[in-house]
Amino acid sequence: VALSEDWRNTGVLDNRLVLQEIQAGAIPQVLAFRMILMIETKPWSSSLVELLRTFPMAAPMYILAAGPHRHEGLILARSSTITDEVVDISHGNRWFIVQSNYEPWSPDNTTDPRRSAAIETLKQFGPDAASNPIGLYAVLSTYPVHNPNTIFTSIMRPTVGSIDSFIRSPMCPEDSSELIYPFIDQRYCQK
Repeated sequence: VALSEDWRNTGVLDNRLVLQEIQAGAIPQVLAFRMILMIETKPWSSSLVELLRTFPMAAPMYILAAGPHRHEGLILARSSTITDEVVDISHGNRWFIVQSNYEPWSPDNTTDPRRSAAIETLKQFGPDAASNPIGLYAVLSTYPVHNPNTIFTSIMRPTVGSIDSFIRSPMCPEDSSELIYPFIDQRYCQK
């Protein structure tokens, strides 16, 4: 199974409250997946999904999970105590799901179109080109999908049990007139 997390902005969290949650038994994000995989050893199961949905967490996050077989993938939008929403790849006729730092059921933030751009790029590539590590890396490297603040990208393949990680550097269009959000992008995309 491949597991990843992404921060979920649900407002300002008081550090003292987060530490109190951990002291009361909530699992800190840095240990969550290790502890879950020690409890649930099957590569993909309903009990693994239920554990991901319900374990007590110290802070909100998105959990991205993929199993080794087709249609084993989901995004969980978690608060500290419950799962607020699930986006499951097996529901509907789709071959991918995309997560950024925003609620998956809401439109992209107007200043950050990465998810919409990734969805369009995946559709253009198609399942054959985008379902391998090189194609997926190409999708993740397109502008504006690639966030210049991204330090590394990892591509996990649960079917073969591998993880490929790449150190990133800012990637910006050659022509500054192609910047989608010039004010924001100019922080990173300067000649």
